[in-house]
Amino acid sequence: MKTIYMETTKKEPEETSAEIAKLLKTYKLSRFMNDYQDGEISGCVFTIKVGEKNVPVRMPIRWTALWEMARRGETKYIRDEAQARRVAWRQALRWVEAQLAMVDIAMVDIVEVFLPYMMIDSGRTLYERLVENDMQLLEAPR
Repeated sequence: MKTIYMETTKKEPEETSAEIAKLLKTYKLSRFMNDYQDGEISGCVFTIKVGEKNVPVRMPIRWTALWEMARRGETKYIRDEAQARRVAWRQALRWVEAQLAMVDIAMVDIVEVFLPYMMIDSGRTLYERLVENDMQLLEAPR
């Protein structure tokens, strides 16, 4: 049985989403909203001002794989879907905090951090588009 990072959290996804929004506010955030699927919070959508452009970002919180691990008895404290959601959101918050810490020291640019989540067409992210195209843009040079 694995110990999962943040698995005992009691923070609700909406609370964690608000913490993510508060963090991003200091990084030229111009819009932030929650995404919902079947009445449950499923991610966040925000816009970051980069130069004169507003760059749209959609960060999904994919908690279902964690719930599947729990259903197979591979986790200690995750007993229901609600806890899997809470844990996934807390992990996302910690990831955003770590990424923004690297932005703070100019180790990376904020665009670089959120590049996979940038919305490009029809609301799809760059990552989703790459997956759909069998990673064709990522072929190594010959």
